[in-house]
Amino acid sequence: MWTSSSRGVLQLLFLALCATTGNTGSPEELAAEHQTAYPPPAKEIKVVYDATVNETQQVLEVPVDLFEEITVPIRVIEWFVAQDSEINNCAPPKTWEAAHSHDPIQCYTISGYENALERECTKSENVYRCVLGTNEDCGESVCNGPLTTGVRYGTKITGFLEGGGYVDSKIAYFTAGSSSPELTHGPASDVPSDTDVTSSGSHESTHAPRHEAPPATAASPSSTTGTGSAERSGGSMVLISSILAIFTLKVYT
Repeated sequence: MWTSSSRGVLQLLFLALCATTGNTGSPEELAAEHQTAYPPPAKEIKVVYDATVNETQQVLEVPVDLFEEITVPIRVIEWFVAQDSEINNCAPPKTWEAAHSHDPIQCYTISGYENALERECTKSENVYRCVLGTNEDCGESVCNGPLTTGVRYGTKITGFLEGGGYVDSKIAYFTAGSSSPELTHGPASDVPSDTDVTSSGSHESTHAPRHEAPPATAASPSSTTGTGSAERSGGSMVLISSILAIFTLKVYT
């Protein structure tokens, strides 16, 4: 079922696409036409840790040519945000208010405009500098509302293509209110890679898996307590008793 808030978001996308393609179908029909997914671009969203923003905001940098290898014209660019486990469940996206009424926080869109990058970001040379969480007063409309401190988010940018289909950027992950880099382009269970993230001019690996138990090895030392230890102790006592008995026998013979 379509909720009133999700239908409102889809209507915004529907109107934008109708204006550029002449499509007169319903929002549901329009969404169905855009189910063909293209491979993500090689370039990525970069998480930037900036002390000048508050803990409910997050700075990101997006290459201007993020979708440069996509040969099909892009009609609409949308930006999605969600708690990390929900970022791949964005059909349809919710508004900020509706998304934050759920636990985990569901996927929402931050801009109802045809090009979210142009609307929400500042262009500098070859990079868009964008800040999530800048709008403090969000109602039922589409809104770039504040992030929840301590929550690990995923975010991605999607280009809807002329004639149908879409392309998602690689997902960038961050924890709202964190002042240091962490896992940024894959969930916690991902295999570590060598991708780095910029943070205050320093680089460090950010893909180490979390909560991983150290593997057991054949070279691990055996336990010195328990049944095995008791058996060794008992054997030693028998040996000592035997030696004493032999010694005593020799003394008195």
